[in-house]
Amino acid sequence: MMQPDEQARALVQEFVTALPEARSILDEHLADNFNQLLPHVLMAEFTRWIIGLQRDAHAGNVRAQEMRDRALAFLEAKFSDPADIGGRNVIAASFLENLHQAGSELGALKAQLGPTLRGAMPAT
Repeated sequence: MMQPDEQARALVQEFVTALPEARSILDEHLADNFNQLLPHVLMAEFTRWIIGLQRDAHAGNVRAQEMRDRALAFLEAKFSDPADIGGRNVIAASFLENLHQAGSELGALKAQLGPTLRGAMPAT
């Protein structure tokens, strides 16, 4: 069984496998961090990307909506796995805690979250 830190690293790697469009974010992250994978930092970067997708989807970009939906479905599935302690920690601390950055799009983005993620949202 993987340790939580291994699960955290696996989560962000699996995110890029599920969403190859995010590969450039991972590549830039590794370049900026001496080829070291920092799961919480990277998830915060993915969160800003998802917020951007939400804004583009709200403006009518169907491709952005599809990517946002795939990203949120992936995160919902991972967060719903009680055995994935490391992945759940990264999602809670570095995705959900950073969603406030969505500003005026926060309500619309929260409405797109699955029930497990929505239920874990920090009180605002």
